[in-house]
Amino acid sequence: MDLSMVSDPQYSISTVVFLKDLSWALSCSLYMSMILSNLLLFSSFPFADDICALMSSSNIKTLVLSVNREIAKVSTWFKANKLSLNIAKTNYIIFRSRNKRVPHDLPHIIIDNLVISKLKNIKFLGVTFNELMDWSIHISEICKSLSKYVGILYKLKFILPSNILNILYSSLILPHLNYCNCIWGNTYKSRLLKPYILQKKSIRLITKSHMQSASKPLFKKMNILPLHELITLNTLIFMYSVKNHIFPLKYCNMFSLNLNVHSYATRQKDNFHVPKVRLSSSLNSLALVGIKKWNQLPTSLKDCSTVSCFKKMCRAYLMENL
Repeated sequence: MDLSMVSDPQYSISTVVFLKDLSWALSCSLYMSMILSNLLLFSSFPFADDICALMSSSNIKTLVLSVNREIAKVSTWFKANKLSLNIAKTNYIIFRSRNKRVPHDLPHIIIDNLVISKLKNIKFLGVTFNELMDWSIHISEICKSLSKYVGILYKLKFILPSNILNILYSSLILPHLNYCNCIWGNTYKSRLLKPYILQKKSIRLITKSHMQSASKPLFKKMNILPLHELITLNTLIFMYSVKNHIFPLKYCNMFSLNLNVHSYATRQKDNFHVPKVRLSSSLNSLALVGIKKWNQLPTSLKDCSTVSCFKKMCRAYLMENL
């Protein structure tokens, strides 16, 4: 069982999407053999035999006390159903804004009189969350993997043709850049600089170009999206799924169209309403970046009938505008 505690003045997040405006939040990931949805006050996000749950409060000490009460219910439920809990795999993490500090006298989170250990970062479904939610740890882990595979491409470029190197890129490097990048990729550009440089190195190795060659013509030649455009593509696919109600209703309800906000028949009435944000960190949230990128799309792309059609046309649109 993994317990994760989230805190940020503007938003809290699950593994996939940004949630509502919160002062402190506590996310608990409960590893168990049965789903405990609807049993607790947590908002739960089940995945197979894993559950990511979320609880919020305006006061962190009150929040911890509430979590302890709910965890006691979990323990009681386990015992009543003759299940055991692996305390060694139980931990929690506090997500907070940079200017917030966790009180030193914060009560412990306890299960069956055993104190749960506190972590500074935690991995859930392949994405590493750190306390500040700035994705620096996750991006560092991506760069470590990319550096290894770029070294492999360097050794193989003298042996294999470009088409085979391209296949290796798609199987070794692209998955790391592509996975959940609409979440961790919507961050400050300075944090994306290192993975982008590693991607450019790999493209030059695939095309067997000089290491100082301009990268944009090489991306076009190989029909490969640069990192920033790849993030934009997945962000727009997310927004398309929201607009067409492909995602569960609770995610779609996070966004509103302009026509639902006001009654004026403006040209932007079918676009998403851009919310006002209070923090600079919120400017990089998926809920805001996704809306802005979607509203800038041509109408012909927004009107695609299927996700596959939208993805194909959107990818072509981004390649054309490199």
